[in-house]
Amino acid sequence: MSEPTYISFCGDICSQCPRYSATITNNGLGDVVQAPYELTVTGGLLGLINKTIDGTMDLEAGATENLFSGLLFGFGGIEVTITIGAKEEIIEGIQLLIFTLV
Repeated sequence: MSEPTYISFCGDICSQCPRYSATITNNGLGDVVQAPYELTVTGGLLGLINKTIDGTMDLEAGATENLFSGLLFGFGGIEVTITIGAKEEIIEGIQLLIFTLV
């Protein structure tokens, strides 16, 4: 596994469907090979929202990939945590039934 030289995150809400998507871009000069990733959405009223996707990704220099949380349903504050290799970003938002506001 090679550590990401420079990975940037860009949270984006898909307006056609109730899910959170994160756009991952390798802005480094080298390729990222077998970097582990994890996207976790937690929170909601009584902590009932708990969704995690994980795996590994290969990103060539300058390449972009999207990660999707899948269907989210609930009500209340949420926390979206995106981790790739050793880099982590936390984004807070609100879930209103099927609508995600970040």
